[in-house]
Amino acid sequence: ALLRQLQESEMKDNDTFCKALQLAEEELGEGEALLRTMSRELATLKPLEVALRTGESAFNSLINAMPDLVFQKDAAGYYVNCNEAFATYVGKSKEEIRGARPRELFPTKAAHILEKDDQHVITKGEPVRRETWVKDDEGGILYDTIKTPYSSDDGEILGLVGVSRDITERHKMEEELRRLATTDSLTESL
Repeated sequence: ALLRQLQESEMKDNDTFCKALQLAEEELGEGEALLRTMSRELATLKPLEVALRTGESAFNSLINAMPDLVFQKDAAGYYVNCNEAFATYVGKSKEEIRGARPRELFPTKAAHILEKDDQHVITKGEPVRRETWVKDDEGGILYDTIKTPYSSDDGEILGLVGVSRDITERHKMEEELRRLATTDSLTESL
């Protein structure tokens, strides 16, 4: 409306000015149409955003219910998510873990092994499984860890997910069964 008033004003004799106003009006009309289209597109994304947040919340509830240590890393090896059991094991909050690398959370030797396994998973696209003894006040805990890659729809490896399970008791029972299988129960000799 303002543009029309200016066009009809005393400056209407100036062709250059009138053409500039006309061009401005056309561009504003296109911009308004673009804004309407964008507004409609954003409105269709809102339910998707809600669904994504709901799914993420359900996933976090699931992994937090697990006693195993669960973690997720990006393709560069930085932690992007973990469960409460992992955070408790590391002794840091999930927020402190997010964005960290293994060398920031674990002793040097352990971090080197973790990062080597991570690199294999990311570059080869193959899962890695490893049993590792971790020293603690009672002697040690044996963890069975599996790391597997996850990919985008087009096959690009985005990172890895991993689960570490305490298998110390199972290992002790297996050792006891081996001992009993090779020992004479009467003489306690091999």
